Amino acid sequence: MKPMLTQVRRSALAGAIATLLLLCGPARAASPGVARRLYDTGRYDAAQAEYQKLLREKPDDSRLQFNTAAAAYKHGDFAGAALGFEAALTTDNLQLQEQSYYNLGNTLYRLGEKAAAPDEKMGHWEQALKHYGSALSLDPKDADARNNQALVQRLLEELKKVSS
Repeated sequence: MKPMLTQVRRSALAGAIATLLLLCGPARAASPGVARRLYDTGRYDAAQAEYQKLLREKPDDSRLQFNTAAAAYKHGDFAGAALGFEAALTTDNLQLQEQSYYNLGNTLYRLGEKAAAPDEKMGHWEQALKHYGSALSLDPKDADARNNQALVQRLLEELKKVSS
């Protein structure tokens, strides 16, 4: 057993070194594979940066816009996520469009959560409702969009009662 553990450690170390060389190489071109691995391992800030490099090469790629926005969302950069999901809406791919509307709704909900002023909070949440509605118009069976829409609607009504 002991030799296997040592061998695994060497393998893990070799993998870590290879990844480090990939990420830190001076003339390394942006890579969708690297961006995806960073995202999958929870390094959302680095994934967002990698996707942004790819966007400089292909600024009109809606999938890259979506992936950049998803990494930004996971990183807590909700303003950046909103911009990316909005940009991804220009796609002709209806599934990607539906996912962008849904995620834009989630992003606007989070922006509303962070807003201090009730009017700003309401504005974000009203926009979130609009985007959940757009997602549902593309996929009426999207239970997550329907549930999120109902939750935000209820929270918005409660906020309006408290604010008046």
